[in-house]
Amino acid sequence: MLAGVAIAVAGSLTVVAFPAVVPNATVLRLLAGVAALGYVVAALRFVAVWRFLRLPSQLSMFAGSFLFAPAVIALAAGGAPGVRPWQLELMLLASAALPVSGFIIEQRARPGLRTMVFGLFLPGALAEMRRGYPREMVMLVERIGAYDGPLLGHVDRVADLSTRIAVRLGFDAAAVREVMLASQLHDVGKLFVPRAILDKPGKLDADEWRIVRGHALEGAKMIARVPELATAARAVGEHHERWAGGGYPSGARGEATTPAARIIAAADVFDALTRARAYKDAWPVSDALAELERGKGGDFEPRVVDALRALVLDAEPDHQAAA
Repeated sequence: MLAGVAIAVAGSLTVVAFPAVVPNATVLRLLAGVAALGYVVAALRFVAVWRFLRLPSQLSMFAGSFLFAPAVIALAAGGAPGVRPWQLELMLLASAALPVSGFIIEQRARPGLRTMVFGLFLPGALAEMRRGYPREMVMLVERIGAYDGPLLGHVDRVADLSTRIAVRLGFDAAAVREVMLASQLHDVGKLFVPRAILDKPGKLDADEWRIVRGHALEGAKMIARVPELATAARAVGEHHERWAGGGYPSGARGEATTPAARIIAAADVFDALTRARAYKDAWPVSDALAELERGKGGDFEPRVVDALRALVLDAEPDHQAAA
């Protein structure tokens, strides 16, 4: 996204603000084409992020970038057939006003420029966060993959969904990073669970279930010893607590648990339901959403379920009617 914006701005400045450096009409049109291409790339990136978060600022940036592309080409060509000069000027004005109006709407709905800008450049921001994973975390993730390949796929999907839920709920960048770290490591305690138990196709006995339940605290203890990951330890230990209580390990309820843990709890169950396991078939997405809806206010924080549901239905609109 940033690359497209940079190309567009550089080309536009050359075409519009510094016409003296353009030696002839051919080069002028070439630069206009480069600028227009940059705006189209930026527009496509903005609409992709809008489909992800549905922020007004993103949609307005898409519309503004998309309008500006043909306007730049028409300006370089000295006009366009059937388009009056005032119409071209109006298009340029609208393309500049749309992003401003989107930001105003966004600021009224969700105060805080930091959150707004973070959402606007979400893909790059999340990629940067992932590149900045502490070395110890990378090593733990690699251990998970070596121990249980399917488990690594599970934690990757839960981390992705949990992070998107956090952004949709308006968490700031620091809080989103905490969710990302905790969700990526939420099942690291299963390194202490024997594979025979993890892969058991039948019902677990009491001793086996006690071992499995211990993975949350074991994981929290493990990462609490790593300074770079310590902030995520509590959420890892609480991700099997329930909104109305009755979860484990402590039975904590409501806001006594961390927001990150409450997000991971819902994302974890959704992924577990929609994937085949040794002891169960995969559920249809609509059935999994219905199950989370039934648990809203009991097992799961209501706003987290609402955000998860919206994200899933945005990504899979065919399930809209069924859900």
